[in-house]
Parts: sequence; C-alpha cells; structure tokens
Amino acid sequence: VWISLWFWELDPAMDQSFVARAFASVGENVTGVKIIRNRLTGAPAGYGFVEFLDQSTAERCLHSLNGQPIPGAAHHKLFKLNYANHNRTPVNDGARSDFSLYIGDLTHDVDDFQLYDFFVRRYPSCRAGKVVVDDLGHSRGFGFVRFRDEREQKAALVEMQSAVGLGGRPLRINLANPKRDD
Repeated sequence: VWISLWFWELDPAMDQSFVARAFASVGENVTGVKIIRNRLTGAPAGYGFVEFLDQSTAERCLHSLNGQPIPGAAHHKLFKLNYANHNRTPVNDGARSDFSLYIGDLTHDVDDFQLYDFFVRRYPSCRAGKVVVDDLGHSRGFGFVRFRDEREQKAALVEMQSAVGLGGRPLRINLANPKRDD
C-alpha cells in the first residue's frame, strides 16, 4: 500500500521527471508522480500527486519539505504539499484514525502550511491543515485541521477557540462533520 501527497502551484515546465528529481535531490524516493492536466487544453493544471511507499516517508516529506524551496525551480518556488484525499490510503479496519476540526474566519492570506504550523506547535498529533479554496484558488476563509489523537483535537477545540496569531481575526473552531462516501 502506498501513500499520496498532493502538491500545487507548479510551473508548466515542472513535469513528472522534474518533480521526481526534486524529491530525489533532497534524499526522498517517490514511487510515482502524476501531473493533472486541464481536460480541455491538455496543458498542466498546476497540481498533481506524488506517491510514497509508506506513511512515514510521506509524513516526513509533508512536515520537513512543506514551505521549503524546490531544488532546481525557477522563481524561488516552494514545496506546497498536503495529504491526498482519494481512496488510495490504507484502510484501518474501520477504526477512526483521524479527528478533524473546522477552522473558520481565516484571513485570505493563510495557506495550508501556516494553518498546520499554527496547530502542530501546540498539538504534536496534528497531521495536516487544509484551507478550502474556490475554483480560482482563492481562500474561502475556512479550513480543516486533522489530528491523530482525539484528546488533542478536543483540547484544541476549547483552547484555540477565538485564538489570534493566524491571520488577523480570532479563529472560530467547531468539530468537523465527517465526509460521507455516498
């Protein structure tokens, strides 16, 4: 079973071999790269998926490379990574392995990495942050944070309510409704 991360803000010249070389140049091996293309034009859509053999490699890349410069990229491009949400992640025998919070009132300058970083500094089981964007890639002003530990999720729900320091507004936090598979 392999694990995928998705990445975005790729330049059109960044093809599959470029992405694989970028990870290899920082000592990480990927098992596959898929660049998503515009269905109408066939041109690269600016995002894609990178696959890893195991969860620990994917997590290490997510946490150590996210926000860092991409080797060999023009214009000082940074790695922008997050967990992929498609059905290729391992099944955990029906047990719930992630606990999510809805984070509202985000300013439009907050990105996935900043959201994740704001929570992981206080809650080490924080796995990922995801700011929801519209079709043009602009923030919709809310996002989600995922935790491995339910106790930390519940603590963050109380302790971070109305917290400031991420963007310019106090955060509004609620339990996230689980995704339905229908």
